[in-house]
Order: sequence, then structure tokens, then C-alpha cells
Amino acid sequence: MVDLVKVLEDHCDTLKWSFSYGNVSNNNLLVSDLDADRVYLLLDPVTRLKAKSPFGGDGEVTFNGSFMLLVKSDIDKVYHNQLSVDSSAGKYECSIKPLLEIQLQKLEDLIGCSNYQITNWSIIDTINAGDFNGDGVIVTYSIVTL
Repeated sequence: MVDLVKVLEDHCDTLKWSFSYGNVSNNNLLVSDLDADRVYLLLDPVTRLKAKSPFGGDGEVTFNGSFMLLVKSDIDKVYHNQLSVDSSAGKYECSIKPLLEIQLQKLEDLIGCSNYQITNWSIIDTINAGDFNGDGVIVTYSIVTL
């Protein structure tokens, strides 16, 4: 069977990102390992839905789950333009927007140029996530084998 965990881990290696697979408790172990210049993909446990082919045998496999794409947070920064801070110095402009517009797109491109198709890709911003205080996005996905 296809291993989406390994596929995403390999993509992270290609992109020079750090990869961690597991539940929240496992991913919170990164607290002492965060580097301010590194992107982190924290993959939650994957759900696999196996369909049968109408001709017998195995059909497509659908992978559902979520991951966080994060950078180390600066706990003293505001989210956007609070406290009369210019928005260009906030967490959204400095951390979240580059992940949305550049880094996440790189991952989408790698998945799109493979034997997989993204059928659902829901993105929400997050700040100070986990015990390690990461800023970035949470992606809920559905990916199908082709």
C-alpha cells in the first residue's frame, strides 16, 4: 500500500523542512528543537480509506487528515496591527503569509506532480501553536492516489 507519511517526509527532505509524524503529544517534543529559520511540517495521524476496484482487487486510496506548517514564533509580536504596530511587523505578515504564498505552494506543486491528487485542502491560520509556540497554518486535506 502507498505510504503518504513517507511521501510527505520525502517532500519535506526535498524542501529542507523538518518533519514530524504523530499526535499532539509527540509533536510537542519539538519544544527544544525549534530553529527560527526552519519550516516545520507536523503531520497528525493519517486516516486511510481503501476502495475496491469495480474489476476486483484494490482501487484508489484516499488519505484524510491534517498537518501544521509552522515557523518558530516570536511570542512578543502581535498578530497583525494591534497596539499601533505596523502590520508588516506582525505575525501574519512575517510568518503566516510567507508560508501560505510560498512554502505551502511548493508542497502543493510536489504533490500535484506525483501519483496523487488533492481533492480537499482547507487552510486556517494558527499562532503560538503547541508547547513550542509555532506560527503558521493548519491544513486539513483529502488526497487520493491516481
